[in-house]
Amino acid sequence: MLVQCSSHGVEAQFALLPIGIAMLLFSALGSHASLAGDSVQDEANVPVRQRARPYLAPAGLYYDNIFFYPRVTVGGAYDSNIFAAPNDPVSDMALVIAPELTVSSASEIVRHTFEAGARHFQYDRFDSQDRTEAHASLASARQIRNDLQLDTRFEAARRFELPGDGFSPGDSLGPIPYEDLTAEAYVTKTFNRLGVTVGGSIRDLTYQNGETFSGATIEQSFRDGTIATASVRPFYDFSPGYRAFTRFQVNQRDYEGTGDLNRDSEGYDARAGVEFLLTPMLFGSVDAGILEQSYTNPEIPETNGLAANGQLTWLMTPLMTVTAFGSRSIAEMAAQNQDSRIDVTGGLRLDYEIRRDLIATLRGSFTDEDFSGSDRRDDVLQLGAGIDYSLNRNLNFGLDYSYYDRDSTLSEFSFSRHVVMVNVTAQY
Repeated sequence: MLVQCSSHGVEAQFALLPIGIAMLLFSALGSHASLAGDSVQDEANVPVRQRARPYLAPAGLYYDNIFFYPRVTVGGAYDSNIFAAPNDPVSDMALVIAPELTVSSASEIVRHTFEAGARHFQYDRFDSQDRTEAHASLASARQIRNDLQLDTRFEAARRFELPGDGFSPGDSLGPIPYEDLTAEAYVTKTFNRLGVTVGGSIRDLTYQNGETFSGATIEQSFRDGTIATASVRPFYDFSPGYRAFTRFQVNQRDYEGTGDLNRDSEGYDARAGVEFLLTPMLFGSVDAGILEQSYTNPEIPETNGLAANGQLTWLMTPLMTVTAFGSRSIAEMAAQNQDSRIDVTGGLRLDYEIRRDLIATLRGSFTDEDFSGSDRRDDVLQLGAGIDYSLNRNLNFGLDYSYYDRDSTLSEFSFSRHVVMVNVTAQY
C-alpha cells in the first residue's frame, strides 16, 4: 500500500536530499578513505567507474566460448510532477521492473556483443503514464588485418517521449511511444601514425499517435522518417598521448510530413580537434567547426553556426574522478510548431569511491535550447545525486535523486520536477 503525501511537503523534503547525500558522501571521506585507498593504488590512473572489480563482477554463464550475463532490476520511482505541469503539479509513484541480458563472444579477429532488455513502469494513480520500454542491439568489431578494422552496430528499440520533453506536445496526456531502428558501420584504416575512419548510419523512426487530456488525438505520423548520415574522419598521432583529427559529416533527413508539416532537411558538420593526455591524471578531447542545416520547407529558416564538443576527465585523487563536458549542436527533431533547435550544453560530474563496493555520484548540467523560427527559448537545469552499493557479485542496491527544471519563454512549457528512484539488482 502506497502512502500519499502532500506534494509541496514532499518536494520540500526532496529538495534537501542532495544536501543530505553530499553530507553523507563527504563525512565518509575520513572514515573510509584508508580502506579504499589501499585497494585502488594500482588503478589510480583509471576513472572510478571504469575500474576492474573482479570480485564484484558477475560470473556469467559460459557455453562454447559464449558468455551470458542475465540481470533483473526491481525498484520504485517517485515523480513530483508526473504531467510536467507549469502549475498545480501532481505526484505519483511507480513500480519499475527491468530484465536484461548481455551475450558476448570474442576471438582473435572478431568480438560480438548482444544486449537486450526492457523496462516497465507501473504507476499507482495515473495509468496513462504506464509504459514498457524495450531494446535489442548487436555490436561487432572485426580486425580484418592489423591495420584494418570494421565496426558495426544494429539496434531496435521502443522508446517514449515523456511529458515535458523538449520535443513532446505540451498537451499530451501521456508519453509518446515510437520505434527506433538504427544501423551503422565504420571502417578504420591506419598507416603508421596516420589513419582514417569512414562510415555512416541509417536511422528509421515510427511514431504512434498521442492523446490530449480532453481525449482528442495528437497526430504524430508526420514525424515518421529516415535519417541517413555519412562521415570521414582522418586522424594523426603526432605525439604520445596526442591525436589530431578532422571530421566531415553530411546528413539527409526525410520525414512523412507535407505542407506546413514538412520537416525534410539536409546539412553538414565540419570540425577539427585533438584528443589529449596532458598528464596520466588529466585527459580529454575538444573539437570545433561549423554546421549547417537547410530545410525543404521555405518557411523554415536555415540553421548554421558553430559546432563544438569537449570533454575533460580529471582524476583528482585516487578515489575521485571529475568529468566536465560541453557541446553545441543541432537537435534532431520533427515536431509540430517547431522548426529546428540549437542546443548549447555544459555540465559536470563527480564520482567518488567511498569503498570498493560503494560509489557516490554528484552531477549537474545546463542546456540552452534555442528554437529557430520561434519566440521559444528554454533553459534546462538538471541536478542529481546517487549511491551504488554492491553487496557481492550477485546483488546491487541503488538510490538516485534527480531535479529537472525547464524555464521557457513560453510559460506553458515551464515546469520543475523531483524524481527519486530506489532499486535492487540481481545478476549472475
